[in-house]
Amino acid sequence: MIKYPAQHFFLENLIDYAGTFPPASLTLANSLANFRADQSGPAPSMLGRFICSGSALPELAELVAPGDSFLISVLLADPSEVCLVEDFHRRVGKAVRVDTVETAWNENASQWIQAWNYRLFFEVTPTAFEQAATFCAPQAARLGLKLRTGSVKPEGIPPADLLADFLEKAHAARVPYKFTAGLHHARAGDYALTYQADSPRARLFGFTSLFALACLHWCGQLNRQELAEQLALDQTPRVDRQGLHWGGWSCDVPQIQEYRQRGGRSFGSCSFGEPLEELQEMGWIC
Repeated sequence: MIKYPAQHFFLENLIDYAGTFPPASLTLANSLANFRADQSGPAPSMLGRFICSGSALPELAELVAPGDSFLISVLLADPSEVCLVEDFHRRVGKAVRVDTVETAWNENASQWIQAWNYRLFFEVTPTAFEQAATFCAPQAARLGLKLRTGSVKPEGIPPADLLADFLEKAHAARVPYKFTAGLHHARAGDYALTYQADSPRARLFGFTSLFALACLHWCGQLNRQELAEQLALDQTPRVDRQGLHWGGWSCDVPQIQEYRQRGGRSFGSCSFGEPLEELQEMGWIC
């Protein structure tokens, strides 16, 4: 059970489950079985969408059971692949729906607006932060950004300064965003990057730290330089009845709600168990 309202709003629908992706790389059937089990676990409100690739939708349609009820975020490469979503919806009941698409940002971004009427997140690289944020801003109710925050290789993990730059651009444009990879630990710190015995290790951003600091920046509590400096620290926020606290900075419950609704939406993770266990260790979930 989640203890305080501030924790509930901070964590609500925060984790999009991506069990078929590395490093977990589960079969689609096993990933769906895990998702169903987590829906009846100790913190189901933390679960967001089930993530799968567009090519996996036909198999997923075969696996959907009569009692299933969940939303899907699907990874597509081209607007022409929207037909995969339409075919999926023809084969399953209304309780299981694709409502979000994730795709790479490119010069043909405007084609997606014509092909897809629901939420769409563009995965961006540093050179496109400002351009993509400007493009999404007029339709921020349905368009957003996505940033890769981890990798199975140390060199694929972005530095704190780059992450601060992304947040600065997204927040200035008031554009929502999500993250993918490397955020399955609640606390920032040094971790193995895969589940192999000889896995390389590197510092990962803890999701409680990242979203807490992003919330404080969204609300104007931190400037960009302070944000970058704090992102480089292995600290965790405190959340209590009054709200969210980091050092001398704080956000109240309404500010957390606004940030999660309009700013930081979620992160994709191939594990739900690890975040849950670490939040239990931190005392956020009983």
